[in-house]
Amino acid sequence: MRALDYAQLLERPPVAFDEAVVRARFEGASVMVTGAGGSIGSALLDLLGSMGAETLLCVEHHEPSLHRLGLRLRERYPDPRVRLALADVRDADRLARLIDENAVDAIFHMAAYKHVPLAEQNCDQVAEVNVLATLTLADRAASLGVRDLVYPSTDKAVRPPSIYGATKRLVELELLRRANDQGRRCAVGRLVNVFGTAGNVIERWSDQLPTGQPIWVTDARMTRYWMTTREATMLLASAACLERAPAPLLVEVGEPVPLLRTAERLAELLIGRRPEIRIVGLRPGERLHEELHYGYERLEPTPLPGIVQASALRPLEDARAIVAELECAASAGDDRWVRRILGGVMASSAVVT
Repeated sequence: MRALDYAQLLERPPVAFDEAVVRARFEGASVMVTGAGGSIGSALLDLLGSMGAETLLCVEHHEPSLHRLGLRLRERYPDPRVRLALADVRDADRLARLIDENAVDAIFHMAAYKHVPLAEQNCDQVAEVNVLATLTLADRAASLGVRDLVYPSTDKAVRPPSIYGATKRLVELELLRRANDQGRRCAVGRLVNVFGTAGNVIERWSDQLPTGQPIWVTDARMTRYWMTTREATMLLASAACLERAPAPLLVEVGEPVPLLRTAERLAELLIGRRPEIRIVGLRPGERLHEELHYGYERLEPTPLPGIVQASALRPLEDARAIVAELECAASAGDDRWVRRILGGVMASSAVVT
């Protein structure tokens, strides 16, 4: 699979970005990436290092992932540039010390619980990490003078059908409000499904196909938007180059692609023939088709090629009261209360057009 060029699975040309702008922003910079051991976090560190970042502060709570990441990065960059920090993103004081000690001027907050079915069963933990820890980090970063905070949202935050999507939607709203009200440089990048990331359907199929197993598809009607890891990381790095990012940023990803067609293209690349398909049905929190933006948002160009923003045509919802209630529910350890709050976000977003 390492030899597979995931761009071959795209049904459009890869997006071209302005690398000179990104290099100018990060040459000599001190950057912090949380969730550094994840697929996109580690690729982002590779990108930022290649763009001249002076300090690569890698924050990760999973020790084996951080160890492997450190070995790989130190093959490319001298030890002083790579700094490995074991930390849980819920430990705000630890993160603040790391920011201060390393004079961080850009944070890419990749740490999150992201698997949709797991989030449905563990909504209290997902709320703590995805919402409360994220917003606390944003506040601490602003108080410490960090220039840019970049947050990866998802198309699943648009009319979210899941606990995971609801947490992403809440953070979108709160970060954009704080950016607009307080003049912070908080940028939100709305990612779509990324080829090559750990735990997604492409990885599952790639395990099944070489063994001759049927591959599992949830529904023959399902469609998805796709992007490469390069497109995801360049979108996030480019987001820190904009003077203002008052709306979610997106890559121009083209039209949605039937999941069956993606499965067939992957099988052709890996085994040279059509796969046997087993339809297994939608899992909790999944939907047939994703959306890139709300009906009240209009996609508009940004100064950077290949990147558009979903500009709101009316004032955004104020999520402060919801976040405050969520904090009380999480502090009380009341899973049902947390689920009820996030269910309300899902219900209210579903009717917004």
